[in-house]
This record gives sequence, C-alpha cells and structure tokens, in this order.
Amino acid sequence: KTAVNGSLSKYNLVDQIIDEYTDGSGIDASASTNETLASGAYSGISSVGSAATGGTISDIGGDKLHTFTSNGTFTPPSAGTISKALIVGGGGGGGTYGGGGGGGSVIYVQNKPLTAQGYSIVVGAGGQGREVNDTDASDHEGDTSSAFGYSATGGGCGGVYNNKTATGGANGGGHGAYFTSNPVSGTAPSDIDAYDTVYGGNSGGLFGPASTNFPSGGGAGAGGNGGTPADASSNGGNGGNGVQIDIDGNNHYWGGGGGGAVYNPSSGNGGDGGLGGGGGGADNGTG
Repeated sequence: KTAVNGSLSKYNLVDQIIDEYTDGSGIDASASTNETLASGAYSGISSVGSAATGGTISDIGGDKLHTFTSNGTFTPPSAGTISKALIVGGGGGGGTYGGGGGGGSVIYVQNKPLTAQGYSIVVGAGGQGREVNDTDASDHEGDTSSAFGYSATGGGCGGVYNNKTATGGANGGGHGAYFTSNPVSGTAPSDIDAYDTVYGGNSGGLFGPASTNFPSGGGAGAGGNGGTPADASSNGGNGGNGVQIDIDGNNHYWGGGGGGAVYNPSSGNGGDGGLGGGGGGADNGTG
C-alpha cells in the first residue's frame, strides 16, 4: 500500500511504517488456533477468561484438573484436546458373611479431541451390601460412570454365605461361604476408539474349604483377580488390586476389589481390600 493511493492518515517517511491495519483481511490464520487480534497485530494466545468449566478445578503442574464426585457437566471453551481423563465405575457391594464386592472398571483416556459443547459427566455409585436372603444380586452391583462417550461399568457384588452366588459386573464379586463353584468372571467394557485403554474383566475369589470359620473369597479388582482363602482356618480372601494410573501427579490405584469376610472368626479374619479403594472384609460380617 502507499499513503497517497490508500488515503492513509498516518505515514512515517523515515521508517516507512504504515499503522493502519485494523482487521484480519488478507491474513491466513487457517493453520493456527486461539489467535486474537489486538492493536492491529495477531497473537497466538487464548482470550482472557477463556477456560473450561465443571467439577472441582485444581492446578496440577500447569494443567487444570477437573474432578467430579457427583454428576455434572464439563464444558471446554473451544474445540481442542483433553490430555487425559480417568473414568471409574462404582464398586460392587459385599455379601453378608460372604464375598467381597468387585471393583468397577477403569477407562483411561489420552489426547481425546473435544468439540466446543457441554459434556455430561455421570458418576456411578457403589453397590449396597447384600443381605443373607437377598436373591436379587443385580441390585447390589456398582453403577456405571460415563464421560466423553465412554462407559465404565460397575463391579459385581459378593456372594452371601447361604449358597447364593456372586455376580460378574465389570469385575467379579467373591464367592460367599458354602459355595465352591467356578470363579465369577467380570466383563469389562470394550475399547471404543484409539484414545482409550480399558481395565477390568477379572474374576472373584472362591470361598475356602468348609469349617467353622468359613472364609469367603475376595472381590476382583480392575487390575487383578480376587483372592481365595488358602484353607479352612485362614483369613478371608484379599480383594484384587486396582490399576495404577497417574492422573493428578500421583500414581494412585483405582478400582480395587473388596476383601472377603469370615462367617465365624475363630481362627481367621476378614481379607484385606485391594489397592485402589477396596474395603476390607469384616470379621463375622460383610465382605
């Protein structure tokens, strides 16, 4: 441009500077994102106040961590990529005098593209403990958690002492006393795209040999099977461990199974919960 032909009001004859560019005409910004126009210049920075919303937000090494412990909505400010997300299903309930509940499945998502919209986040609740004569085991499985199109199914519930079986869920519950059939296998959700890794599908432990103690099996975790008592006088089976994933700067375990209980703690105690949230089995109580 020239000052005369363009009728430009500002012209420096020494440095030949024209200070009249006030819009983006003729500028190709197709290969860039988050550019802003200020004082006639483009900058590749985000606008002030442009940030994702939803959940409890904390700073983790320069990133923003959004934590949901109840249902909510995650809304990014614009289309982009979420670096990582962790979705954990609710754990299954333990059985009275019986097996530990299975841990929920775990879905780890990395570098997932997102569009500028609100994403519904559902946090699955854990299953309630199962009473002795309750035959509807499905009522005590953990609920499904979901986010960004992924669904992490909950864990199976533990069996009770009077010949009631455990259930599968994402990870199988432990067998209750008086039940020596095959381990209950869990069914983990399937991978749905290249951005996710799924953990689960493990089996609950069996109950130990009959005795006055009657130790029950541990529930499976997302990272391993539930434990089976070694003998009639041993503790209840330990819960299977969850999986170790760093989502907040710490290698926590997620999706641990519950420990199996003992019917009569004459020489043994309830099993330990698996790493990642599994509760310990009770002495003369609930898995």
